[in-house]
Formats: sequence, C-alpha cells, structure tokens
Amino acid sequence: MKFEMHRDQEVAGNELVVLHICGELDIDCAPALQEAVRPLLDQGCLHLLLEIDGLRHLDSFSLGTFLGLRQRLRASNGSMSLVCHVPTVRRLFHITNLERVFEFYDSVAAFVTAKGGHFNGPAAEGTGAS
Repeated sequence: MKFEMHRDQEVAGNELVVLHICGELDIDCAPALQEAVRPLLDQGCLHLLLEIDGLRHLDSFSLGTFLGLRQRLRASNGSMSLVCHVPTVRRLFHITNLERVFEFYDSVAAFVTAKGGHFNGPAAEGTGAS
C-alpha cells in the first residue's frame, strides 16, 4: 500500500474524526482509503478532517474518492475539510476548481477554533479557512 493513515483525535464521540494521510494516494489505493473510512461513517462520524500534508502524490481518482466521501457526509448534514500545505497537492485542487468545494484550514487547531467546539456543519464561509 502506498499510503498510510492514522486517526488523530475524536471529539464528541465519533462526531468529528481527524485523519492524517501520508504517502501516495492513487487509483491503486484510493479504494482502500474509502474502505478504511466507511466504518467511521457507519459509526456516526459527521465531520471528517483530513490532514494531508504528508501526501506526496494525489491523482484524479483519489479526488473522486474525496468527493464521494464528502457527498456521503453532506447527505447526513456533515462536512469534510482538509489541512494541506503541499504545493503540488494544493495545485491539483486549484486546477480542478475543487478548492471551491472543500474547505482548507491551516491546521487541525484552526479547524477546531473555527468550529468553536460545535461541530454542526461547515464553518461559516471564510472563517478560519485558508
């Protein structure tokens, strides 16, 4: 497997889950990411924060996986946000216009601050997002 993932923190039960993902995420391993996250969603995770600063590579298939996860969360009044400072990865979100779809935060702490400890939907536009 080209990527590694670990669960960092949990707030309010399973309502918010922070996952750190590193390595390379592509068509070969994106389904494994989806399978790893599915039980979290089934257990009640409503808000997913992916810290992807450790990713060296992300392909379009993986972007589709991210979109699918986001869609499932939004169907349950949840959200999916990202922490990413890797220029090549951020550029992919920029050229695909997905930086308008996903909220980006400077850090996990910035996300938590923007949410004010209340995880009941996406943060107000522009609040704490980068």
